[in-house]
Amino acid sequence: MDSRVGRVLQVLKEPENLIVIVGVIVAAILAYSGIRNNDVQQALTAILAVLGALAIAQIIAGYEAIRRDKQVETILSVLQKVGPSTSPPVRPRTELRPLPTRARNAKDILIIGRSLAIVLRYTEFFKERLRDGATIRLAMVDPSNDAVCEAMTPLLETSREGFIADVQSSMGLVKRIAEAAQRTDQLVHRGASLPTIR
Repeated sequence: MDSRVGRVLQVLKEPENLIVIVGVIVAAILAYSGIRNNDVQQALTAILAVLGALAIAQIIAGYEAIRRDKQVETILSVLQKVGPSTSPPVRPRTELRPLPTRARNAKDILIIGRSLAIVLRYTEFFKERLRDGATIRLAMVDPSNDAVCEAMTPLLETSREGFIADVQSSMGLVKRIAEAAQRTDQLVHRGASLPTIR
């Protein structure tokens, strides 16, 4: 029921549809009134009202099509000027330089991953960043959330137990990294129940 109402509302949002609907309603009222009063002139007015509404709707639809075409042309023009990217936006980890090299001067670090077990092995790098005043935010999967783990199972290279072991390893690494934090808001984590950072 709600989907039908949504579709009707979507149709009514289009100005050309709204004009046609209003035109047909006005024409129906005029035609009914004309037939009831035996007034041919009023019935003809109703027909003209419908034709006028249809014409206006067609003009609006044509204008919208022209506007869309211009937007598409503008986007294509911009894309042609930019040209193909020289480096792909996503690269395999093996092609990336080590994290300490890429982020040696970073002041705000955000890392999102399944367990972060590999990335968090750079404990000295993270400690150094914290001592330098950087903020580090970590987000990983919560292994106690059965629905997430089940959805993620096809993506794991290991068993669920192996994944939980990776997360526990990450928890230990976070605890070690946290020793270098000067403020409680310097190292923030979400996902797994990591040790409380004081």
